Formats: sequence, structure tokens, C-alpha cells
Amino acid sequence: MVVIWSALAEEQLNNEIDYYLKEVSLSAAKTLLETLICSTNRLTTFPYLGILIVENPLYRVLVEGHYKIIYSVEEEYIRVAFLFNTRQDPEKLQSFLR
Repeated sequence: MVVIWSALAEEQLNNEIDYYLKEVSLSAAKTLLETLICSTNRLTTFPYLGILIVENPLYRVLVEGHYKIIYSVEEEYIRVAFLFNTRQDPEKLQSFLR
């Protein structure tokens, strides 16, 4: 299995990395990127590692630090659909899941 990021999730990841580059540091941005990529790559071995989302059972959630990685398991790949920073308004995540 391979991990594929949706355009939305990729944009969210890029936004988080850009924020870290501007507001925190290059080192912190690299660490965040490596952590999130490593977490999603673990799904290639353990695709059902994340918890099933009750509101929308098509998706699972994997928590990594302050982030929720929302993904689905397809026949041939794992699709990261949404990256949610838990320090944001929870309604943003709920509106995606609806």
C-alpha cells in the first residue's frame, strides 16, 4: 500500500509548514514535516491504526501531537483526506466530516 495525500490535505500541510517557517524556525518546520510524514507512512504497514470516526465511518483518525490526520483505507492505497491542527476551531473539522 502507498499513502496518497489529497490536494486539500497537501495544502493544509504546506500551510502548517509555511507557518512554522515564518513564526517558529526552520528546524521546527523540518521536525513537524518529518513527524507527520513518518506517521502517515506507518499506515502502509498498519492501515487500521487510526480510530474509526463515528460521525463518518469512511474515515479514520490518527493523532500525532497537535494534529489529527484524517484518512481512508482504499483497496490499493491510503488516502490522507484532511490534516487538522487541534488548536484550531473544531467546527472546521466537523464541517469536513459532514
